[in-house]
Amino acid sequence: MSIVGRTVQYTCRLQDPPLILAGIITGENPDGTVSLRIFERNKQANMHNVEFTLEPAGSDRARGKWTWIYGNERNGSTHRADGGRDPEGAA
Repeated sequence: MSIVGRTVQYTCRLQDPPLILAGIITGENPDGTVSLRIFERNKQANMHNVEFTLEPAGSDRARGKWTWIYGNERNGSTHRADGGRDPEGAA
């Protein structure tokens, strides 16, 4: 099962304090990173090779990384909350 199309949170690395933005995963990369479409109030951007983090969105350690929106990992994704992948068909 692909994670493409899932809504996630992205922490902007340039804002101070860190800004949490909405993102949609648009691709999975062989190195484990993803491509995101990031949404701000009045603009959109594409991001490539974005790493996953377990750190809370909006924290300094989450800057430039994506994380699940609470509950997203429970509605059909094969990615666990810790960023790992469950085997296909695993409960």
